[in-house]
Amino acid sequence: MLLENKFGVLATIGLEYPYTSLLAFISNDDFKEIYFATDKRTSKYNNIIKNPNVSFLVYDLGKKPIKDGKSLTALGKVVEIKEYKKSKEIRQYVKRHPELKNFINNSDCSFMKISVYKYIFVDNFHRVEEFILSEPLKPDS
Repeated sequence: MLLENKFGVLATIGLEYPYTSLLAFISNDDFKEIYFATDKRTSKYNNIIKNPNVSFLVYDLGKKPIKDGKSLTALGKVVEIKEYKKSKEIRQYVKRHPELKNFINNSDCSFMKISVYKYIFVDNFHRVEEFILSEPLKPDS
């Protein structure tokens, strides 16, 4: 699902409630990392700086009835990538999302990585499978 979809919903921990944001993403080859860009002036960015634990949802409904939809939730921890301008990940990101090239080069842009520790796959509303990639990441790791 991560290869077929370009957009997902990121949930961060806000002051009083969870905060969700639609965003463009890429993943690495082994799906242990998900990358996205965000403006440093957003609630999303500020929430991540205060608490890097997130959940990220990708869904695939297409033109099928909702009962046939599939979703994949990634649980993990976000880190900001400081020196990303020449990374292979940023090249892959711009290749998949060429409309964001100018945004990536903006000084207010931050490139982020989710280190995924668990995926939850839901199919047909009732079939749930969990895939644990690592132990949950501690707040200071």
